[in-house]
Amino acid sequence: MRMRTPFAATGAALATLLLASPAAAAPDGLDAGQPASQQVATAAAAAPVQVVQLGDSYSSGNGARDEAGNPAYSADAPSCLRSPFNYGQQFATSIEAQYINAACSGAVFADIRTPKASAGVPAQIDAVTEQTDVVLMTMGGNDIGFGQIVVQCFALRSGDGCRSAIEQAQAAIPQLEETAYTEISAIRAKMRPDAAFIYVGYPGLTSAEELVLPTTDGQGYDMVAGLTELQAAGEDAQAAAVARVNADSPCGARTFYLDTVDEAFAGHEIDQSQPGIDPATWFWNFGETLTIGEIYHPKPAGWNAEAQLVSALYAEQVQTTPTLSVDPTSVLQGGEVTLTADGFRSGETVRVVLAPDIDQVVTVDQCGTFTGTITLSPETATGERTVTATSEATGASASASFTVTAAPTTPPPTTEPTAPPTTTEPTAPTAPPTTSESPSTTVAPIAGGSGGKSGSGGGQLPRTGAGGVDELGWVAIALLASGGALLAAGRRRVS
Repeated sequence: MRMRTPFAATGAALATLLLASPAAAAPDGLDAGQPASQQVATAAAAAPVQVVQLGDSYSSGNGARDEAGNPAYSADAPSCLRSPFNYGQQFATSIEAQYINAACSGAVFADIRTPKASAGVPAQIDAVTEQTDVVLMTMGGNDIGFGQIVVQCFALRSGDGCRSAIEQAQAAIPQLEETAYTEISAIRAKMRPDAAFIYVGYPGLTSAEELVLPTTDGQGYDMVAGLTELQAAGEDAQAAAVARVNADSPCGARTFYLDTVDEAFAGHEIDQSQPGIDPATWFWNFGETLTIGEIYHPKPAGWNAEAQLVSALYAEQVQTTPTLSVDPTSVLQGGEVTLTADGFRSGETVRVVLAPDIDQVVTVDQCGTFTGTITLSPETATGERTVTATSEATGASASASFTVTAAPTTPPPTTEPTAPPTTTEPTAPTAPPTTSESPSTTVAPIAGGSGGKSGSGGGQLPRTGAGGVDELGWVAIALLASGGALLAAGRRRVS
């Protein structure tokens, strides 16, 4: 039988279990007569992980190919060049997740919250909801002039033009950080606090060690040095934006920056210092494709490499496995045990079972955690006990054990034998002692009373010291004197 708030146990083994997060009713559709394991499996099948892709051409899939090596762009927004073989779709497929691609070729950060009219697509943020578990995004290259760099440095090989394009990009880096922070924060505001955001960096654009392009001043311009410096500055800005977003998070670091893309591509970029086209590179070069939007974008090998990086980061840092801990792990009968759970989905229902005493559904907080205290009955059975928390949406589970030990018994009270009472011979009464008046003697007043005849009317008890003889004293003296006279008279008669 499922328990409701308060989170209480059945039977005598457990007295109470109070959770910091509120208890909740079972989700609609769960049958109390259906086995719990089957209910969990049914709910899990209806709630897969949802992945949403945002960003520019390095997100949407420019240059990706199907298994036959052919372009396979989505027909819903042809100019966005959305491919089902980009890194996002590959990652989502690997974890059997639902996938939505809202990225678009040529996008800038302004397209996150504003419809891109030229492509006829809505604002990218519209694809994000509270049901979104992971957001993937590569964005910012077009905001600092990526297109001009490709044209001036790679197509025209103009030293003056290349230097100008790179310097303008460098000048835009501070604003890139601000814009990235602002837009990622806006996206996160639509997500659950525990959901993950992965900001994927860019690959490098050249494998040349040096390439000096001619300039009008005759000095030449080393394109490689300029691109290397720009790459580092861009990565620093993106990382800084992510750090600021995480600083605002109520649930810790749930926004991640994938900064190893350039390392994965190292040695596979185009070497512009060499003539001709190298088909082994991971970028489409001029003359290798007729689609302009694919030039200097990843080939399938590059997209595959990025998908592997995303999958690895997700498995190592993003994917949460529920945990459950108990404190203390050994407790006396009648004691308390605190449960702490983490790693569940924000706001989901979790079934907590401590057989045979507890089987109840609770709702975790916005960060996927809950805390509760079990108060054991003094009669609870001793030995190891295991408590389990299981997500009713995904079936993910965690358990922890504690040991109940017998409480020390209190011995029955004992009575000491008593000696028989002793008797004493009666003694003749003695006359009360007389006291003499002393200056330090005080008498407590009787509230509301009046003094005796020898007093002054101040509510004090009459004194009985040597200071005088009252009327009763004179009567006693008279009686004693009369008795003495009678005794003397009797003796005279006898004699």
